[in-house]
Amino acid sequence: MIKKIKLDYKPDFDFLLIAIVSFEKDYKLVWDINNSLNFDFVREDDYKVFNTKSKSEQTFPSFVFKNHDQYINYRLLTNKSDQGFLLDELKNIDYLLLIRGDFLEEYDKIFQKKLQKLQSVQSAFIIEVKKLKAKDRLLEE
Repeated sequence: MIKKIKLDYKPDFDFLLIAIVSFEKDYKLVWDINNSLNFDFVREDDYKVFNTKSKSEQTFPSFVFKNHDQYINYRLLTNKSDQGFLLDELKNIDYLLLIRGDFLEEYDKIFQKKLQKLQSVQSAFIIEVKKLKAKDRLLEE
């Protein structure tokens, strides 16, 4: 008799997610963040996800900044591409900023306010990742 083993895996969504509304192109927004907040975002290979509805791969521009001094990693993703949305439930959002690392509890609100002060940002707000239906699309390999 073959014994069945059930894999009970629950991914860990241990990152902060900030939604950004901006009419600027991705490179202009990144330039503004880099100059205003002393970051060093660089363009990486496109972020790829598989769309189960269309059965095709979607790609989204991705920018990364790794702050080695504070042990915090930032990834800025566009939410819209020619192939659709990264998160369909957030169609009114232009960019998603994922923040991973060791930071203080109030860091999210402080950083959100810094983003909102930028001229290229119309709005920035914190999203509760656990409430998103398609949160698995934000997991990096």
